[in-house]
Order: sequence, then C-alpha cells, then structure tokens
Amino acid sequence: MLSIARELTPKTPLPILDIGYRTRQLAFRRKQIAQWVENERELLQEEIQIRQDAGESTNDFIASRLANIEEEARRQEKDAQSTFGMLQGADPRIAPLRRALAVWGLTADDIGVISIHGTSTKANDKNESHVYNDIFKQLQRTPGNAVPVIAQKNLTGHPKGGAAAWMLLGLCQSIATGIVPGNRNAEYVDLID
Repeated sequence: MLSIARELTPKTPLPILDIGYRTRQLAFRRKQIAQWVENERELLQEEIQIRQDAGESTNDFIASRLANIEEEARRQEKDAQSTFGMLQGADPRIAPLRRALAVWGLTADDIGVISIHGTSTKANDKNESHVYNDIFKQLQRTPGNAVPVIAQKNLTGHPKGGAAAWMLLGLCQSIATGIVPGNRNAEYVDLID
C-alpha cells in the first residue's frame, strides 16, 4: 500500500500536476501536430511533382503517404493525451496516487472516504491505520482534515473476490448516499497524528 504514495517529493509543486497547465500544454501540442500535418502535406506535393516529372505513377504513392501521415498524426495525438491528459508514464517525483488524483484536478484533500481491509485484528487495526495515515501525510493532506473510514471485513469475512465486490458496493453506496456507516467492531478509536 505504501507504494501508492512513494515519490521523491520536489520542493516546489510540479506544473504537470496542475490541470490548467496540462490543458494549455495539450492545446499547444495539438497546434504543433496540426502544423506537422500541414507541413507533411506540403512536402508530399513536392514529392508528387518530382515523381510526376520522372513519369512515375503517383496514385498508390499518394494514398500510402496520406495514410502514413494520418496514422502518425493519430499516434502523436494519443501520445499527447497520454502525457497531458491521463499523465501516463513514470516520474519518481510523482506518487501513483497523486498522479491518479491530478488527472481529475484533485488532491489528497479531496478524498472523502476510504474503504479499508479492516480485519479487526490487533495487528491490522494498528498497522493499517498507520499506513493510511502515512500515505496522507506523504501526499500533504491538510492536517486535521479527517478521512472517514469504512471497514467491512468483519461483515464480509474472507470469501476472496466476493468480499472485494461487496466492499466495493458498500463504498459505492456510501458515495451515492453521502452516508458513512459506523464500524460495527469499533470499540476504541485512537486519533493518529
């Protein structure tokens, strides 16, 4: 779980995490792609003229070159969307969870509820809550901005995939209704800094 927050945190925020910056960059990249396509079509006209002057047939050549230009333009568009839209790639300065949130213009402060494994064993109760606390600290969640926790394992047991599905549905119900249910086995709640 800690790997979702692992990063080499820079001293200043990275612009790539700002959705406005990425929007501008994507628009600029799209202009570059359009210019590239226009330039390639102009060069194609020159190539066609050279072939025609040499008495060569150009029909197949034109169709092939146009298809190549369109295919390359699509590849460049996809690459731009991956970079500036979905933040694909790996940057050790950006934790996977921070990256996933930034795609939608969110931060750790926007997480409204979490669903945890919560086996209700002494070791898990202590360790799992500390891990989540460490994750939110690493992602600079505002201190005091508590995250409600849903721990359903005591209700679902260990039926493997079934438990995961039931827990996901419980989390979806919580998001849909805005109600975070109490944790049935919670007897002692310790505040962690």
